[in-house]
Amino acid sequence: MVDEWLGDPRSLRDLKRSTIRSYPEAVRAFCHFITVPLYEWTATCEERFGTHPVQVVHEWNTAALPLPHLTQAGRRCRWRLRG
Repeated sequence: MVDEWLGDPRSLRDLKRSTIRSYPEAVRAFCHFITVPLYEWTATCEERFGTHPVQVVHEWNTAALPLPHLTQAGRRCRWRLRG
């Protein structure tokens, strides 16, 4: 279902790449939060819903995050070191 959900904004709406890349990262962060034993959400979900949360965003079902701002010469930062 994550694959379908992530495919929807790309095909139906004209969103910027940075926006589309933020979607799976937000879901990944939330899933990480609810699956970490420290917060005990897994036990709470088991008790209330009869099932436990799992991480659904993985490397194999999300796009790689290229760094286009580093490859475009006009957008590179030009830092000068002071000696």
